[in-house]
Amino acid sequence: MDDAGNVPARIGTRNFSVRMIGDGRRHAFTGYMRRLGCRYLQVKGDCEIERIGLIPVCYPGKEIPHRFESHLHQRIYDTAVRTLRLCMFEHYEDTPWREQCFYVMDSRNQMLCGYEAFGEFRFARAGLALFGRDRREDGLLNICVPSREDLVIPFFSLMYPVAVEEYCRHSGDLSIAEEVYRKMCEIEEVFFARMRDGLVPSFADDKRYWNFYEWNDTLCGRCGKAQGPATELMLNAAFSLSLQRLSSLARKLSRKWDAERFASAADKLNRRIREVFFDPSAGAFRTATADSSVPLMYDAQTSPSAFAVLPNAFAVLCGACEPEEARAVCEKLASGALAYPATLSMLAFVYDALLQTDEKKYREYVLAEIGRVWGSMLDRGATSFWETILGEKDFSGAGSLCHGWSAIPILYLSKYARRK
Repeated sequence: MDDAGNVPARIGTRNFSVRMIGDGRRHAFTGYMRRLGCRYLQVKGDCEIERIGLIPVCYPGKEIPHRFESHLHQRIYDTAVRTLRLCMFEHYEDTPWREQCFYVMDSRNQMLCGYEAFGEFRFARAGLALFGRDRREDGLLNICVPSREDLVIPFFSLMYPVAVEEYCRHSGDLSIAEEVYRKMCEIEEVFFARMRDGLVPSFADDKRYWNFYEWNDTLCGRCGKAQGPATELMLNAAFSLSLQRLSSLARKLSRKWDAERFASAADKLNRRIREVFFDPSAGAFRTATADSSVPLMYDAQTSPSAFAVLPNAFAVLCGACEPEEARAVCEKLASGALAYPATLSMLAFVYDALLQTDEKKYREYVLAEIGRVWGSMLDRGATSFWETILGEKDFSGAGSLCHGWSAIPILYLSKYARRK
């Protein structure tokens, strides 16, 4: 509710109200085809209400019980599972409130959480198969599937082979990899074709491509607007990681030539990433090359930083740095030495980079950070986890208070938190 205690029915161009027209007589109405995701219903008008409510529709996933020593960890875990459930309908959706759409990046987080929380794979498999049937002339995936909107987030397309590999690894089912193999290769070929001097430049000067990575300065791109030329670390590190995951799948599918080709390309790309983006004097990776046009999300009061948390985490994850460099970068990630902390959805990659580098050293740090970040939402009354840490105040009052990609504490609490 807003500060005046009302449910905001209109936010920008969005209208969440439902108009009921009667003739003064008693009526009963059930709107089975209307989907509403909300905490509150507010009625305005000259009427008497005898009964009003929502009919819950929940995917029948059976939760695997987890009981933790820490009361805070238990509250976070249970709320994360609730958040995940609320974002399961015909497929995983980003939020049951605003868009109810199926994004590759959002669902990648949600699928991983679902494997752990429910031990459920049919739901994820059906979603991955749906992505595999998407057809665009350029070979990438639409921003959402299914969609008629001509808009693409190239980074999200690269996460598709990552999500497929994770599904196969957790479920033991390789059939989906065979089913969508052609589509995964088609995506990678788009990036191979764009390579210049060993790197992939961002998708500039075409408003159909949104060079988005997360809701942060230097990483947000321009939605629906052309962006100036840029060569960014995130896109190249994500391409490397995607190639590595597809190489693993190709090997399991006995496609030896493809496996070797993708692995070799990732190795070469990693070497080039280190040459171009790593700054030895700073001990960290730059977000983009010096000549890049990197749009800002907000009006910066000072010059934007050349270094950000998420790109450095991806440089570690894709293997673009030496072991000693990875340890040094992780020290910066954990100490807050880099600008632009990762947002809720992307903290999984930061935590994974830390744990991949030194699990023993960082597991307690990760648990403490989950307690601090997600606990702060609980302290502010959250009953499901938010799109960003600003809650409803973000995006000019359109921030989602239930976003499936923020259920990621499930992954780390289930593995590292102390049990009862």
